Parts: sequence; C-alpha cells; structure tokens
Amino acid sequence: MQEAYVSYRLPRKLVNDKIDVTLSIVGRNLAMLYSKAPFDPEAVSSTGNYAQGLDYFMLPSLRSYGFSIKANF
Repeated sequence: MQEAYVSYRLPRKLVNDKIDVTLSIVGRNLAMLYSKAPFDPEAVSSTGNYAQGLDYFMLPSLRSYGFSIKANF
C-alpha cells in the first residue's frame, strides 16, 4: 500500500458554528512486508542499462505517518 489517507470534518455545532475544522491522518508505505528485499520498485538507480528499480547500497524505504488539522474561519 503506497498511501492511506483518512479525514474527518467536525460538526459545526461542536465549534459554535463559526469554524470548519477537518482532522486528517496520512500514512505512507504502510504495508511494507519485507524490508530487506533487494530492490524498491519506485527507486531508479540508473537509466539505459535495463537495471531500473535496483537500488545498490541505498537505504530501505521507510514508513511515515502524519497528522493534519485544517481550520477555515
């Protein structure tokens, strides 16, 4: 799974009918099952020699999580 995104808009009654508030959570590379695989299909180490997607001595892909609050006045 490349990216998952969930957001929730709070009811206006909760914030006195003055502000629109949206809470969001995002995650990237959540379903990386085996981190010692010899390649990352999104990495391109070279062009022209048919070795696309092979990463030589590169760091493994990492999972990342994020949180966001959006307020419209």
